[in-house]
Amino acid sequence: MKVSTSQMFLNTSSQLAKQSGRINELQAKISTGEKLLSPSEEPQRAALINQLESTASQISTYQKNLDKVDGRLSIEEAILNSVDNIMGRIRDLSLAAASGTYSPSDKAIVVQEMRGLRDELLSLANSQDSGGNYIFAGTKVTTTPYQENAAGEVSYHGDSSSAVVSTGPNSSVRLNRPGTEVFSKVTDKGVDYNFFDVIDGMADALMGTAKQETVSSSYATSATALNSGSAFNLTVSVGKTSPTNTTINVTTDTPEGVVTAINASSTGLKAKLAKEDPSSDIVKVYIEGPGGKEGVFTITSTPNMGFSDNDTVQKGIGRISDSKNRATDALVGIGVSMSVVNEKKDVNEERDLAIKKLISSEKDLDYALAVTELSSEIIALEALQSSFAKISQMSLFDYLR
Repeated sequence: MKVSTSQMFLNTSSQLAKQSGRINELQAKISTGEKLLSPSEEPQRAALINQLESTASQISTYQKNLDKVDGRLSIEEAILNSVDNIMGRIRDLSLAAASGTYSPSDKAIVVQEMRGLRDELLSLANSQDSGGNYIFAGTKVTTTPYQENAAGEVSYHGDSSSAVVSTGPNSSVRLNRPGTEVFSKVTDKGVDYNFFDVIDGMADALMGTAKQETVSSSYATSATALNSGSAFNLTVSVGKTSPTNTTINVTTDTPEGVVTAINASSTGLKAKLAKEDPSSDIVKVYIEGPGGKEGVFTITSTPNMGFSDNDTVQKGIGRISDSKNRATDALVGIGVSMSVVNEKKDVNEERDLAIKKLISSEKDLDYALAVTELSSEIIALEALQSSFAKISQMSLFDYLR
């Protein structure tokens, strides 16, 4: 087979270009530290690297979310520690003042401290984060959650929802807790009392100005007939110094009918049906007076509904204790949530480390191997260049001399 001089030059030039290209490629890889300069070199490897990097990015987002939750929980924990301590102090004050050894002036001093602690709790309930968002407002973070009206009554204006953040594949945690879970209501014999009403009621009870609470006998259902289907009257007397007497006509002789009639009257009394056992239909009629020294009342009826008054001091102590226990439970719940968050962070850190190792094995260049290969390619190029130089100088006249 004959090989022309021009063909030889073309083949050698092609080999030189190919060798130079390989050297340039190795030098570029050494410069970037990566195995691939372009996805087209190894499409499957490139696709795997992209998938692994996407997973690593997701884990990073999860960790940032967990750090955010952890910071939020730390703030809530500090607030709830204060709430728990304050409720413990209010409980101790209530027990001491109700012991029978305190004079009216002593009780007044205790009540003054209790009201100050109550105002401090209200301030804590309306705590804000660094962004000005209310911590215990649920998802209504721009609304002051606990608002006090002119009468000193506190009501909740947030919602019962929580913001949720993703912390892993098919995993999420709550970013915040609504106030209803922290400053929660107390249920006593089927009647709900909000957090601040419990404290106010205890203070009023010690001063003898608490709203009187009267409860009827129990009835099978709210529709139980009390007077064989006939209307009947309630006789109500409200006031201590100059009582006001009122006759209330109950047109529907059922516990529900009694509640309707009392609430429609001008006596200032408020009535509701109370279920001591939520799973049962058994009800009582619960009546609350207007409060204050002149807010006492008596109520009688025929048929006799067995009305009796609650001991507001002893009831108040029980409700204060329940509120304290709920504050402690909320604090424990925060601790549990923090433990869960830390466990999730540990799991994500392990996953992140494993993913990064896989990325490194697929993406990062083996410098020692690459440098060795580069040296070999350079030597091969130099040998090819030297051979080409010698061959290109040879001619037929060298053999005719």
